[in-house]
Amino acid sequence: MDNKEKIAELKAEGEKCFLAEKYVEAIEYCNEAIKLDSKDSEVYFNRGLAYNELKKHVEAINDFSEVIKLNPKDNEAYFNRGYLYNDLQKYEEAINDFSEVIKLDPEDSTIYYTRGFAYAELGKYEEAISDYEKALELDPEDIDSQNERTLALKQLENK
Repeated sequence: MDNKEKIAELKAEGEKCFLAEKYVEAIEYCNEAIKLDSKDSEVYFNRGLAYNELKKHVEAINDFSEVIKLNPKDNEAYFNRGYLYNDLQKYEEAINDFSEVIKLDPEDSTIYYTRGFAYAELGKYEEAISDYEKALELDPEDIDSQNERTLALKQLENK
């Protein structure tokens, strides 16, 4: 079996473990695959997802950062890393990542909502409202964006 076949097998086993919620084992398979090919962004992405499930945010961020280094147009890696930054209350970093996702996929309403949340957490209500409105423009049925926009408008009035 050559390296490519072995890596494919390790990735498949890791994905099975991930789906079975065996995250530690999934990470071990990813580690083995990385030893064989340290340039495979998919393996880092999958390991980042597993670390996230284990609430190992720093490790997950490191893996998503590696994905971005290897594949700068991977909007899912930017989104996942930004989401983790939100969880860690690192809102400026989250906004930077979400802005990259918007550059890569400007028609995704979810990303505007998520970036709007980070802006609101920083007290940047005008930017938050703008993002919530863009989310609603793309998805008029988005209840979360409607609710958050209303809250941001109230916060802006109370400033």
